[in-house]
Amino acid sequence: MNSTLKQFKLSTGVEIVGRISSEDDTHFWIHNPLEIERIIVSPSVFYTMKSFFLNQFEENTEISAPDVLIPFRKDSVISIAESTSKVIQQYESSITYLKSGEAENELQDVAESSAELEYSGDDYDGDSDGPGNLLIFPGSDKLN
Repeated sequence: MNSTLKQFKLSTGVEIVGRISSEDDTHFWIHNPLEIERIIVSPSVFYTMKSFFLNQFEENTEISAPDVLIPFRKDSVISIAESTSKVIQQYESSITYLKSGEAENELQDVAESSAELEYSGDDYDGDSDGPGNLLIFPGSDKLN
């Protein structure tokens, strides 16, 4: 397996990071791909990584495994670049965190806390994209 961590820009505009495990004429097989997400909290911009597929690192799913391989069509990849040392460090930290199950436990805690909140009248605007719905990964403040 090619052990160099790569960043991929997809035709959809999504940027992912992972290692090319193998390739054929039409596909790259990417080992443990994570999506790089840009978060703007004015005036700052932060970057974090999240699983490319929902449930990618959860147990008892078809694609979950210690080493997840996901195919990407070559014609959907616009460009490929080598990752910097900061990206590599963040990637490794994020993979460890996601595989540990801590993210799932934190989500459960947030869900339980949110269920206790009462929204009424004009107090709730229905915005599900508010800053309270972001997952913060360890060390995410170092990659910006």
